[in-house]
Amino acid sequence: MKHMKLTAVLASSLALATPAFAFPDKPVQIVVPFAPGGAGDVFARVFVTAINDNNLLSQPMIVVNKPGGGTTIGSGEVKNAAPDGHTILQLHQTLITSNLMGTSSYGPEAFEPIVETHHVCLTYATSAESSLGSIDDVKAADGIKEATLIGSLVHFSSAKLDAVADLGSAPVNVGGGAKRSASLLGGHTQTMFTMPFVVGKPDSGLVGLAHMGPERHPKLPDVPTAIEQGYDVTACINYWWFAPEGTPEERVSVLADAFTKAAALDSVKADMKGRGITIEVLTGAELQARINEQVAEFAAVANSISN
Repeated sequence: MKHMKLTAVLASSLALATPAFAFPDKPVQIVVPFAPGGAGDVFARVFVTAINDNNLLSQPMIVVNKPGGGTTIGSGEVKNAAPDGHTILQLHQTLITSNLMGTSSYGPEAFEPIVETHHVCLTYATSAESSLGSIDDVKAADGIKEATLIGSLVHFSSAKLDAVADLGSAPVNVGGGAKRSASLLGGHTQTMFTMPFVVGKPDSGLVGLAHMGPERHPKLPDVPTAIEQGYDVTACINYWWFAPEGTPEERVSVLADAFTKAAALDSVKADMKGRGITIEVLTGAELQARINEQVAEFAAVANSISN
């Protein structure tokens, strides 16, 4: 009888332990709601490659691009996926802005946050042929048109700067980053928000008016921050990884651990540094606090846009 009881206890223990050791038991799909080759896609592949090459999970990760709908096609697919940790999303504050602008009916609350791995602050730029050289030049000029994507992070970043600098420029709904650059270079618009490494390319045809980080960007050492120019504002993009709501905590922890280990690899640190990206790993309560803070901040910006 004692032998039977011991066998039952051992069987029960093994049954409880199996899910944690078995996960993942099939490839993990990373849904990137952008087209291949864009910044979000490139960043996702840096981490996925590191995780796969270093066997940080028992199964491979696979990047699946799902562009369209202002990122809602991809995020919606993950939101509706089985909450088993085998389908996850990489996205940033667009998950917040899409909800605030009515593009989607959900925000970060519809997911289980896994980890933040990195961030990059934007640069306020103009054409190299422009006579503009600072935020004050934009304020002083008449009829400045800003290339933007209405409702996106760059639109919200512009609204944040306008709230403290009163730029008076008119937003023009041009589209994604390549289209905004083409608009500036074609002389149709005069300013835009973009990634610092875009401005830093020797053949970009762009120059920075202000970097929107707390300090100057290493790729643009001669471009002063908005803070240096007297405007206390920053505009940064934080890259988050999410699982569907209801994904078991232990599975979220397994995924977070893999990303955390990847972020600590010398190869990843060198790659991201070369792109001018800051690695910053947040999980658990710290990550949730960061997301909550961003939701509140962007809600205030949305109110200023609508008023």
